[in-house]
Amino acid sequence: MVDSKQVYSLIYERGQHHTITGTTRTKIDHKTRLRLPVKGSDNSKNSPYEIIIAHELGHQIASVAGNNSPLVRAYLDTPWFTFTSGDGIVTNENLEENFTLNFENFFRNLLNLPLRTHYMVQDGIPVEKSRVFTGPLSNPIFVDDN
Repeated sequence: MVDSKQVYSLIYERGQHHTITGTTRTKIDHKTRLRLPVKGSDNSKNSPYEIIIAHELGHQIASVAGNNSPLVRAYLDTPWFTFTSGDGIVTNENLEENFTLNFENFFRNLLNLPLRTHYMVQDGIPVEKSRVFTGPLSNPIFVDDN
């Protein structure tokens, strides 16, 4: 029998692109285009809708894995970096975001798109502390630091 926490769903909501925390439900707008830092670019580039879905699917998979294993949840909840923007907004990200970036890069690779190099950009420039890295839950073939 399938538990409702294991059913992945996409819900259309204008202007949205996020997974509801602790669930496998993603709110998304098919017209959303995000400018993201990718390999081979000094700045950010628009990412296609399919990549946004792949990124959010990574969050859903992380949610299911975390619900099934306290050890995995502890890893995913481990702090990754903190960033304070010029206007004082503080962002705290955990390793789930890095896991999800590696998952996204798997699909970028399949679609022959440049790999994403960083999680965040500020004024169109990648924030260095948000550089994607490989680790125990990610595959080193997805990101090439050269």
